Amino acid sequence: MTGKEFLSILENPEKTELVGNLIAAQGEDPGLSEVYCSGLVYFDRALALSLVAEQGQAIPLTLRRRSWRPDRLVTEYEGGGLHITETKAASGDTLVAVVELQNTGGAEKHLSLVADGCAMYSWLGQPHEWERHPARLEGRVGTASNGFHFTTADGYDVALGSSLPPRRARIYVVPPEKIERTLRFRSALISERYCYRYTPPDAATLAGMGEAGLAHTGPVRGRYLAYDATYDLTLGPGERRRVTLAMAFSPQAKALVRPALAEPEALLREATVAWDDFAGTLPTFDCADPRLRATFYFAWYVLKSNRVEVTDHPVFPDPFTAVCKFHYFNQFFWDSAFQAVAWLWCNDPRYAREELANFVHNQWRSGLIPHELFLWENAGRDWPASNYRSSTTTQPPVIGWALMEIYRKTGDKDLLRAFYPALQRYEEWLWRDRDGDRDGLSCTTNIWESGCDNSPRWDGVVRRVQRGRELDPWSESADFNAFLYLLRRSLREMAAILGEEPPREVARRANLTRRAFRRLLWDEAEGFFYDVLEPDHTPIRVKTHAGLLALLGDLATPRQARRLILEHLMNPQEFLTPCPCPDVATSEPTFRSTDYWRGANFPCITWAVLEAAARHPLRTQGRKAATEVLRRFLATTTARLQCSEYYDSLRGQEAGMKHQGWGAVVIDMICRRVCGLVPDEAGPVLEPLDIGLAWFQLENVSYHGQRVDVTWSQKDGYALRLNGQTTARQARLGPVRRMK
Repeated sequence: MTGKEFLSILENPEKTELVGNLIAAQGEDPGLSEVYCSGLVYFDRALALSLVAEQGQAIPLTLRRRSWRPDRLVTEYEGGGLHITETKAASGDTLVAVVELQNTGGAEKHLSLVADGCAMYSWLGQPHEWERHPARLEGRVGTASNGFHFTTADGYDVALGSSLPPRRARIYVVPPEKIERTLRFRSALISERYCYRYTPPDAATLAGMGEAGLAHTGPVRGRYLAYDATYDLTLGPGERRRVTLAMAFSPQAKALVRPALAEPEALLREATVAWDDFAGTLPTFDCADPRLRATFYFAWYVLKSNRVEVTDHPVFPDPFTAVCKFHYFNQFFWDSAFQAVAWLWCNDPRYAREELANFVHNQWRSGLIPHELFLWENAGRDWPASNYRSSTTTQPPVIGWALMEIYRKTGDKDLLRAFYPALQRYEEWLWRDRDGDRDGLSCTTNIWESGCDNSPRWDGVVRRVQRGRELDPWSESADFNAFLYLLRRSLREMAAILGEEPPREVARRANLTRRAFRRLLWDEAEGFFYDVLEPDHTPIRVKTHAGLLALLGDLATPRQARRLILEHLMNPQEFLTPCPCPDVATSEPTFRSTDYWRGANFPCITWAVLEAAARHPLRTQGRKAATEVLRRFLATTTARLQCSEYYDSLRGQEAGMKHQGWGAVVIDMICRRVCGLVPDEAGPVLEPLDIGLAWFQLENVSYHGQRVDVTWSQKDGYALRLNGQTTARQARLGPVRRMK
C-alpha cells in the first residue's frame, strides 16, 4: 500500500478533523477552531478567523469546496470580492493553517482579520476538581509569535502565533458565569458530560475596539482565558497574500510555533510523509464492496491517529493508543487489549507489542493491573487512594487473549516472556483479593471495573453514584470471569511455549472457574448465564452480552452452549438485531438501541461474541451464528464511513464517541473472518465466513516472517499464497481442511 493510494481512498469532503500527537482539532470554520490539547487544555475556538471590511461590517463567507484526507484539510471560500483557500495540517504537537487571500475585484481592499479564542483548563474535570484548582492556566500576549502563550501548572505550554503582527491584541479572564454549558451526555448511572463555550463580541466589534497596542501583555491567570487579535491587511486588485496561523502544545511550544510560521510547507510535508510511511506497513485489502474496503482503511487511520508518544513520562515509557483524542485521552486497560488485536495486522510488529506494555510498567505491587493510566495528575484525583498516575481499579482481563493472538501471528516469544511474570502476579491478585469464597469466580467492586459502567444490570444494586464508586456492591460477572478463564488458560499456554514449569495452581483455578461458571451463573429455566452478587450469589436477572461470552472456550457445557446460540444469540427478539450484538437484549424493558451500555452495539463486544461463536466446538451452530452476526454487523456499520465507540443496534448508525480506537477491531473481523486468515503458531488456518462477497483479496500480510496473500473469487476460487507460492486452493469459500 502506497501513501498516495492510502490517502486517496480516505478522501472525504465531509470530514474536518486533524489529529497530531497530543493535539487534535476539528471544525469547518476558517482558522483553528475546536482544539483539544490532550484533555489538559480545551479551546472551543483556538484562532478562529473572521474578516471585517474597511467600513466596519463583517464579510460573510460562502463555502465553495472542501477536501479532507488524513494529512490535510483544504477549504475554499468566497465573499466580499475575495477568494480564500485555507490549508490545514497537524504534525507531531503542532497545527498549522495557511490562509491564502486573493482580491478578485477591481479595487484595492483594506481588511481586518480578527482571530479570537478561549482557553479552558481541565475541560473534562469534574466540578470538585474545577473548584479546587480555579487558576492553573496562565496566559499572556506572545509578542515574539504575534499571538498568545499559555502555561499550565503541569509543565506543558500552548503557543498560538501568526505570520502577521497584530494592530491590537488582548487577553483577559472570563468569569465562570459567562461560559455557556450545554448537556452533551446523560444516562442512568453515570455523571453528566457537558460542552463548554464562550461567545466573544462579534468580529466587527472586536476590529473596531480601542487603540492599537497590546493589552495585558503580562500574565493573566484563570481557568477560562479569552483573547483576540486584529490584523490589518491591504490587497490590490488581483493581489494574493498569505497569512499563516500556527499552534503547538508541548513543553517547548514556542519553539515549535516559530518554524511552523516561517516555513509551513515543511510541516505540511511532514504530515504527508508520516502517513506515507505508515501506509507502507499495512496489508492491502480490496473487495466487491467499496464501503467495506473504505472502512478497512478508515479504521487504520483512526487507530494510527490516536497513537500517543510522550518523552520522559513516568507513566508512559512506551507509545500507546489513546481511546479517542477528542475525549478519552488516557490509556484504558481493556480498550488497549482490543486495540492490540487490531494492531496485530500491521506489518510493523512494534505497534501491537507496545500497546499493552505500559500496564506492566504501572502494575501495582499487590499485582493489580489498573484500568486507567493518566497523562495528567488532575485526571487521577477522582480515584481515592490513587497515586494520581493510575486508577485503583482493574477492568476485564482481555489481555491474556490479546497477547496470545499477537503471538500466534508473530511467533514473538520475547513478547510472552516480557508479560508472563506480570500476568502471573495479576492472576494471583485476582485470586487472592477478588475471590473471597475461593470458588474460582473473581469479583468486580464497582461499575467501572465491569467496563460497562452504565449497564442496567447495575440498576437495582448500585446504591449511589458518587466519586470513587466506593459504595458499589461486589459482583461475580459473567463477562469478567469469562476473560479471567481465558487469562488462566493463556498462562498455561505461555508456560509451555516458554519452557516454564506449568503453573499447577493456575490450572486448578481455571477448572474451578469453569465449574463455578456452569453451576452458579447458569439459569436452567432461562437457558442463560447471569451475573451474581457476592457473597450470596443472588442472580442479577438482566440479559446482557455477558451471558453470551460463556461461549468462549469450553466454559459452557455443550448443551448450555447450544441453548445460548439457538435461543439467544440467534433470536431476533434478543441479540440478533439488524446490527448485532446489542449489549442488552431487546427483550429487556431497559433496552435502548442508542444508549450507552443499555442496548447499543459495541464493536468490541460484537468482536468477542463473534470470536466465541466462530471458535466454539459446536462448529456447525457456532459458524452459522458467527456468519450471520458478521454479515449483519458489516452491512449496517459500513454504510457510512465511521469508527465509533458504539452504534445504534437497530440501524448501525454512529451513536457514541466518534474516532474511537476499539472500533478498529473491524480490521480483525475482515482479515480473520471475512478473508479467513486465522493466526496459528503451526501455520495459518483458513476459516472464512461467507458473507456474500463476489470477490476479495488480502495481500502482503506479514506472518512469522513470511508474506501471506489470501484471495477469493467466484471464478477462481479461494487460495492462499505463502511468499508467492500457492499452498492451498479450493473452489468454494469455506474452511480449508487440507493444506498443500
